[in-house]
Amino acid sequence: MTFFVVGAIWLGHHNTLTRIYEISTRTLALNLLALFFVTLMPFGARIAAEYPGEGLGISLIAVCRGLYTLSMLATAMSAPSAAYMHDPAARPAVMRLRWISLGFALSYLGAAGLCAISPWFGYVLIPGGAIWLLLPPVQRVQALAQEYAHNRDAAAGHTRAEAKAGTTS
Repeated sequence: MTFFVVGAIWLGHHNTLTRIYEISTRTLALNLLALFFVTLMPFGARIAAEYPGEGLGISLIAVCRGLYTLSMLATAMSAPSAAYMHDPAARPAVMRLRWISLGFALSYLGAAGLCAISPWFGYVLIPGGAIWLLLPPVQRVQALAQEYAHNRDAAAGHTRAEAKAGTTS
């Protein structure tokens, strides 16, 4: 289970960092904080394997996953992304991704509370979230690309209409 969770995190981490346009000391520190939470996940997995009926191990994994997501969101927000900086049409899609990330972080932190009640919530929710992140990234990226293209075309159409109005007058 931890393999899939860390694998999903690695893919997300790679995708987040490829969009960053400029790296600062703050960005590096937040990135290190995010990776710190990933290093704690194997300890949670070990506790969960040794005491499967207890909620501590799986709760630790859920908390680390939630705090990792919050840290990566802060990392992404601390450094401007190339699309956000150079193309105003990309801003709605970038903001939407940030809200989705915040929702995921809060969901994992909420799952940690459910895991304290019964670890079986975590045994279903945590891998399910990792699988959800692994399976449809192409669809999510395509949807965001379509939204971006629509916003870009709308902005370009508006500019063309203004240019035509300016040339005819």
